[in-house]
Order: sequence, then structure tokens, then C-alpha cells
Amino acid sequence: MAKETKKKVVTRKETTRLRREKRQRNYIIGGTIGVLVLIVGVVVYGLLNELVFQGMKTVATVNKTKISLSEFQTQVRYQRYQYIRTYTSYAQIYNALGPDVGSSFLGNLQSIESTLSEENKATFGKNILQNMVENVAIAQYAEENGITVSQDEIDNALQEAFGYYSNGTPTPTSTVTPFVTSTMSAEQYAIVSPTPTRTIAPPTETVIPTTALLEQTSTPTAEATIESAAPTEGMQATNTATSEPIPTETPYTFEGYESSLDNLLADMESIDFSRADLEELFRYSLLREKVFNILTADVQSVQEQVWARHILVADEETAKEVLQKLDEGNDWAALAEEYSTDESNKYTGGDLGWFYRGKMVDAFDEAAFNLAIGEVSQPIQTDYGWHIIQVIGHETRPLTASDLKSNKELIFNTWLDELTTQDGVKILDNWVDDVPVTPVIPNEVLVVTGS
Repeated sequence: MAKETKKKVVTRKETTRLRREKRQRNYIIGGTIGVLVLIVGVVVYGLLNELVFQGMKTVATVNKTKISLSEFQTQVRYQRYQYIRTYTSYAQIYNALGPDVGSSFLGNLQSIESTLSEENKATFGKNILQNMVENVAIAQYAEENGITVSQDEIDNALQEAFGYYSNGTPTPTSTVTPFVTSTMSAEQYAIVSPTPTRTIAPPTETVIPTTALLEQTSTPTAEATIESAAPTEGMQATNTATSEPIPTETPYTFEGYESSLDNLLADMESIDFSRADLEELFRYSLLREKVFNILTADVQSVQEQVWARHILVADEETAKEVLQKLDEGNDWAALAEEYSTDESNKYTGGDLGWFYRGKMVDAFDEAAFNLAIGEVSQPIQTDYGWHIIQVIGHETRPLTASDLKSNKELIFNTWLDELTTQDGVKILDNWVDDVPVTPVIPNEVLVVTGS
């Protein structure tokens, strides 16, 4: 007969203990899983924040359009890439010519190195961000006014930037501005003669301009940069085409263009810059050109101009001394040579030639255009110093092609400044630490700091 097995009796106390131990194990397991989930979450968030969320943050707004950090960084890398291509070309020329003959390229090479240095990344980034704001503002204006750019226009501009012209290479033409040279009057001859007769103008209010004596402007172009021109100190990277067709015995075919473009796009994969990004640059550039042409269509090629000369000195006391000597009958040209700090014209009597309204800074411009022929101004202050101005002529004259272009640029840039300083346009300061410093100039092509 089998032995009967007794069942273990679990007391209430033991049951309570087992339940408590089970809950403790569940807490430990749950806590461990929670900690692991938290760790994974922190890592994932960090990656997303670095790769996604940070790139999405807004660095500038143009009315309702936002410019993201990611878009900004893409443009910075592209412009650095263009500068490096230019640097490499100059370095090759310098090395081929040797230090003696190629020394003229050193300044350009050094300038590019400085522009791309980490110390100047904030300035480099600021210039690019400002250009992006301008592009968006122009695009918004274009949309409001029905100004568009087609894909065909973009394709044609891209082809021409590589030197491919589907309708044949254009023949260079030169435009000559009709210009009637006026004969110097007896009055003007008397002014520039060794013993001129002078009339001293009454004192005028001193105005300190905020711009340089001669306003500097930039030229809007129809194409984005493919091969940059030589950047100089303080130069900002812009969407400017500098490629020109190079004569060759072998016809440049469409297939050749596509091959060149494919090579460029393949090379730009290293900076994560796509064909769509490149075409967008061309679209902005073409819009800028169209808006420029519309806004400056009514600029007259014939304008009132003044022929003037000046003596520039460092302080008001010296200016008054020069004015006193002029009043006593001293020769203007001799005083200009003795006193003037303007090295560009002190040995030619301070002659500034003919200029139109707006070419000089406000204070200088206002004084010159309000002086009668032969009249001498009171001391006029600008950022350059103190000027004594004498007007030699007032005429309505044709602008040269260069002056007409500069005048149009002045009008366009004034409009653009007003457009980008409205309340709806804001550039934040949260991007400074995130300006890319890559790509960098390869060590094997460094000439200045790498030598």
C-alpha cells in the first residue's frame, strides 16, 4: 500500500510574504525597464535634437516666411565650397608661375583664408544670412506683383553658367553711350586757371553722413555662382555668376554640359548640396534680375550733374585755414597739393570730375549741388574728414554706361534696404555658434598659412 503524501499547508502569513516578494520583483523589473526606456529616450532625443530639431529652428523671418538653421547651414557650406574652388584655381596659377611672377595672387589667397577662418565665421554667416533674407523678400515682392521664373529660364541660365548656349555662342557687343563733350566756358577756365576768382558761400549746417564718400553697390545678376570671382577682404559670398565660355576647337555639346553638371553635382554631394538646391539659387538670382530691371526701367540716362573739386583735410581748424588762404587769393591747385589727404586727386587740384545726384554721400552731395559755378563751400564734414568744395560746372549730361549701371544699382539697393528693414523682417542671433566651418581648404593646396 502506497504511502500517502501530505500536502503542504501554506499559511496566510506565507501567502502575504509571497505576494509581497512578487510585487517587489515586479517593481524591480519595471524600474529597470523604465530606466532603460529613459536612457534610450534621452539618446534618441539627443540625436533627433541634433539632426532634426536643431535644424528646424528659425534663424530669420521675412514676414510669414521662416528661414531655418538647416537651410542657412546648407548655404554656408555651399559658399565655402565656392570659395575653396576659387582658392584652388588661384593656388594652381600661383604655383605654376612661381613666387616671383605669381606674387600678385597672394593677396587674394590670403583674403580667402581669412574669410573662411573660424575666427571670421560669424561675419561670413551674417553676410550669407542677409543675402538669404534679401532673396526671400525679393521673391515675396515678385509673387505679389506677378513676376515669375519658369523652369526653362532656370535651365537656360544653368546651361549658360557652364558656357553652353543652345542657340549658339553669343557675340560680345559693346554699348557706347552717346556723349557730347561740352566746351569749357570762359567762366570755368577762369576757375581752374592759376588765379581764379572765388565766391565764398555762407556757412551751412554740418551733417555727418553714415555712408562712405562714394556709395558702393553690388550688381544683381541672373545666375548663381558656379565659379566665383576673386573674393577680397570683407567680401560677402553672393549668388553671382562668373563663368564665361572659353573658346575651344571642340564644340561644346549638350552632352558635354550635362557631363560637367553631373561632375559638379557629384562633387557637391560631400556638402549635401543637391541639384534642387542649385536650381533654387538660380531661381532667386533670376527673380532678382527681373525685379531689378522693372524697378530701374525709368532711370534716365541723362541727368543733372556737377563738376566739382575738393580739398580734404583731417579737422575743421585746418579746413578753415585752407578757406582763409583761398579767400586771400592763394592758388587752389597748390593748396590741394599741400593740404589735401585725398591721394587720388590731390595732385590734380582735387578734381572729382562730373557726378550725378546720389553718387556722393548726402552731406557732400547736398553741398555740391547747391553751389553756384565758381562758389566755394564752407567746411563740410563727412566720414573721411573735412572738405572744401568748389563747383566748376552744372550741366544736364548723358551718363556713361558705367554710371548708368551704378545709378540703377543705387536705386535698387536703396529699395532693397527699405524692404529688408521692415517690421516683419527679423534676423535672430541664435545661429552664431552653429555656423559651419566645413568644408575646409585642403592642406595640399594651402599656399599662405600652409607654406
